Amino acid sequence: MYDITRFQTFEVCKKWVDDVRQQAPEDAIIVLAGNKCDLEQLREVETRQGIQYSDKIGALFIETSAKSAVGIAELFDLLGTKILDKQKEVSKPKPTTASTDAHYDENVTSLDDHSQPSQSSGRKCCLGSG
Repeated sequence: MYDITRFQTFEVCKKWVDDVRQQAPEDAIIVLAGNKCDLEQLREVETRQGIQYSDKIGALFIETSAKSAVGIAELFDLLGTKILDKQKEVSKPKPTTASTDAHYDENVTSLDDHSQPSQSSGRKCCLGSG
């Protein structure tokens, strides 16, 4: 977070981002927030500068005002949504690369349409060979 009324805080924020990149996991979510947007008449950091920098580093961007509560709920909604999206992505099953007709998971067995049940096994259910 930087103060839009003080350009120096924007520059310091860039250093913090470098520190986060070195210390945090590679896929860490970074949100660049320009605070004090209620003080537009004192602005030293233009919105486009924040947007350009956030695009450059792959971060989310928002301008806020802690004093007037502008953008605060949106900031947390944005971050929460990004975290949930990332969690859903991590939870997706990985595609299999096996070249057999049946692909096995410890809980699920699926067969291609052209797979045939083994007649000699005595099974009444087709679960594949094995």
